Order: sequence, then structure tokens, then C-alpha cells
Amino acid sequence: MALLRLYTLDITCNGLTRRKNGYIDQINRPTGGDSCTAVIVAPIHKDIIFTIKQMYIDCDAGESLEIRIGESRRRLCGKQYQVTMETESNVIAIEHKTHKQGHGYQLLYHLRKSRHKNDCDKLITDRKTIVTSPEWPSKYPSNMNCTYRFVGDPSKKITFRVKVFKLQGKEPRCKHDKLEMIDLLTNDKLTRCGTSSSKYSIRLSGYDGLIRFTSDDNVQLAGFKLIVYIK
Repeated sequence: MALLRLYTLDITCNGLTRRKNGYIDQINRPTGGDSCTAVIVAPIHKDIIFTIKQMYIDCDAGESLEIRIGESRRRLCGKQYQVTMETESNVIAIEHKTHKQGHGYQLLYHLRKSRHKNDCDKLITDRKTIVTSPEWPSKYPSNMNCTYRFVGDPSKKITFRVKVFKLQGKEPRCKHDKLEMIDLLTNDKLTRCGTSSSKYSIRLSGYDGLIRFTSDDNVQLAGFKLIVYIK
């Protein structure tokens, strides 16, 4: 049986890794009351499996540990050992805050092939990217359901700059085609449809966000073109 080589990741506070497996040790590294975030980013169509080898978080004393997986959050407190979580996500973020020596967490993770594959999904980590609707500059196809995920270093913020926008539908219902822009740190969501001739920008609160595009089988229009900045 082949041995899995594990990399100990030196993420002291606020870092991002793209390694396919690794070990994060945040025991005996008090954050001084500040929040520190470790972000694990896997390729598209991969899921992250992780095990908390041990943790000690005193929530009554103001310490915290939160695991963010997409739009969901899980808060953990107390002492726990060998807690395994199988996600259906290629991005997870672990944010913690500790005051005392001996407190924190140790986490081991690896990847597996995703059970859910959508060919139009994209993962974007570049500082500047042009994002368009499928088959741009032609009209977008019918019955699309595409997710564009944007992740940066925890110190960065994401900005969507809308250049072209022409979708079927009328706000606020958007019952035909729509584009949802979601801030995954706050879960704030903006849903857009219809036609806009003006150019505008939307700035998220931090480093993690997504765009979800859906179309029905009715009318197809020109679509959208955005410039996305992570900086």
C-alpha cells in the first residue's frame, strides 16, 4: 500500500494553500484575541475530506473555531478528538481565535474526486479575471446552472465589475434567467436579471465569493461579461 505523503503547512495566521493534502497545526499558537484564517483550495471537481486530530477551544473565555464550507458554517467549542468531516466542496476556511497556550486545533486533510460534476463550474484565484456567460459572445444556452467560485488570500477582497449584462427576466422576481452574486463571508446575496446599459461595481466584504448563473428553456440573450479583481 502506498504511503500518503503529508505536508505540514506553515500557516501561522491568515494563509491559503493549494496542496492536495496536508497537516495544519495551530496548537500552542495563541492569536492574542485576533481571528486567524486558513483557507484550503482544491481543484474544481475535487472534494476536501478533513479530520480534526485534536482541538481545545474555550468559547466561554472568548475563543472560537468556525469552519466555513460554501454558504454553511459550523462552530466548534471545547475538547474534541478525531472528528472527520466529508465535504462536497473544493474550498474550506478554518477561522479560529485563541488566548491560551495549549489551545487551538490540529487538522489533517486530503482530496477525493467529487461525486457532482458540472462542466461549466469554475474556480478562480487569479488577481484579475474576465468572467463571461457560457458560449460568450454568442447567446448563452438554455438550462444552464453554473457556479463561478472566487477565493483569495484572507487579506484580500473581491470586486465584481459588470461590463455587459443582458439576461431574460425582470427584477426583483427573476423567474427566468438570473445571476446571483454571493458574499460567502456574510451570506449577502444580490440577484440580477434583465438588461442594464450602465457599468457598475460590487465589492465583497472579503476573500470568498461566488457567482451562480441559471437559465431556463425559454429565451436566451447576450449574457454577461464581468471583470473580477481579488486584491
